[in-house]
Amino acid sequence: MEIKKTEKNLEIMKTMLKYFLLNGVVCCILKSGVLAATLPHLPEAEFADTTVFPDDDRSALTWRSRFATVAPVLYNFWSSGDEVLEIATTDINLTSGIEWDWSFNDSLINARRFVWHKQALFKGRSWLYGTRWAGWGFWEKMLPLIGKFYSLEEANALDDDTLRVEPVFRHNPGAMFSSNIVESEQNNLLARGIPELSHPIGYTNIVSMPSTHNIDMHTSLRREDKTWPQRDIDFNDKGQRPNRWLHTDLINLPHYFTHKLYRQLVIQGDMR
Repeated sequence: MEIKKTEKNLEIMKTMLKYFLLNGVVCCILKSGVLAATLPHLPEAEFADTTVFPDDDRSALTWRSRFATVAPVLYNFWSSGDEVLEIATTDINLTSGIEWDWSFNDSLINARRFVWHKQALFKGRSWLYGTRWAGWGFWEKMLPLIGKFYSLEEANALDDDTLRVEPVFRHNPGAMFSSNIVESEQNNLLARGIPELSHPIGYTNIVSMPSTHNIDMHTSLRREDKTWPQRDIDFNDKGQRPNRWLHTDLINLPHYFTHKLYRQLVIQGDMR
């Protein structure tokens, strides 16, 4: 979910009493700008800080403080059972998390697990499985006869003046290299070209938030009798996490299973 920082929306957010975030896919960065939890398996090369461009719109191409306006009134409804936003604890590749259920007449294959983690790592890597926008793709690796292919150490050692003229990551799309980037393009670049460095907020227990503002649907909003629908593919981690509250359960499951969530929304939103 994205809150566009238009002048009108900023005025609305100033008067907003409460903001509910459900299955939030944006990366989790605290109000102070610090990463809430560093995303594992990132390439060793660090991103050039956006302060390299202090006087133009490229300084806005960062996730830090992007949602600081709503932080004080944010209610984060997340799920520790979410399979789409789940972060892999071991090395990850294209086939990681793919699960299947074979039967005599049919077979089910589900590739939803670790989808968010994969997109963050594969930005800029390839048009086959990621994007061709900036990301983690080195420009010179794609066009070795045009310029120098930096090692990780060399890329991290470049000074600001060099980075302004010759960024080491993919020079695509061209809008990223303009000093004047319209807001809609900024949002598009963040989504497709700027990798996240921390966990998604929809899979994160934000310990700095009050417990009443940080609700794990998987552990606290299920039925008291723990009744839950049986699935052919339930991502149960070999029995360790059976019957998980998955990414789309809040809209796909009957009210019988999820009524505590909607009751909580009514209570916290003062809608009774």
